[in-house]
Amino acid sequence: MLRRKIGLALGGGGARGFAHIGVLKFLEENHIPIDYVSGTSIGAIIGALHCLGYKAAEIESLVKKTNLNFLLDLGAPRNGLIKGDKIESYLRELFENKKFSDLEKPLFIIASDIKNSQKVIFNKGDLARAVRASISIPGIFRPVVTKNRILVDGGVLDNLPIKVLRDQNIKSVIAVNLEAEKINDDVYETANTEKAKEDPPNIINTLLKTYVLVISTPLESVFKESKSTIVISPNLGDIKIQSFNKAEEAIRLGYEAAKERYSQIKKLLKRI
Repeated sequence: MLRRKIGLALGGGGARGFAHIGVLKFLEENHIPIDYVSGTSIGAIIGALHCLGYKAAEIESLVKKTNLNFLLDLGAPRNGLIKGDKIESYLRELFENKKFSDLEKPLFIIASDIKNSQKVIFNKGDLARAVRASISIPGIFRPVVTKNRILVDGGVLDNLPIKVLRDQNIKSVIAVNLEAEKINDDVYETANTEKAKEDPPNIINTLLKTYVLVISTPLESVFKESKSTIVISPNLGDIKIQSFNKAEEAIRLGYEAAKERYSQIKKLLKRI
């Protein structure tokens, strides 16, 4: 009798994605096997490291010792405030220039093609380039331009990549949802147009806030929790997508959220 194959879907959300490490830590400690992984944005980075064989503690150590400011190569804002070349070089070194075919388990990385209005799924070829495309927040990072595509952050079209695992006939899925904000659906016919006294936010905060609204689109159409789909949603409170100084807290909250779902997760391991 074989156990069910289990897929792990890691959502996007910037620094909130450090919670993925806490989830992985809990799964490792409790011997929950993962057979397939999908990842969007920060989920693509953590997913790639996991599929390369990194343990959660090793990923945590990497996060804590990485100087993110050093990786931000600012450019002219014509097509992105950050060039992204330094980050891609760092990822290539971190991944030891490996390809998808070198991974210990199948990985699917999501990006968004704004030229053809398509979701793009990477599962072969250059790993670092695929991750670089998946993390390219529009307006912040320069897009990854290929012959036929212009690629930006996967969260624009699929911030919790469950469907790609379902398409691989993976019936049991653990998904980590980093949804940053609840959308206020209240609509007012009349708005206050009086000019505010304070200045508007700077361009980076404006772009990040807009991105948060995009990836926070209600996910009911993406998944419905069931016996075969467990969604872990860490209560990340005021940890923002740019709160890279709160890695330790996000990791702890991810671990706690996974622990709360342990009884449901165990049921995924029932033999068939």
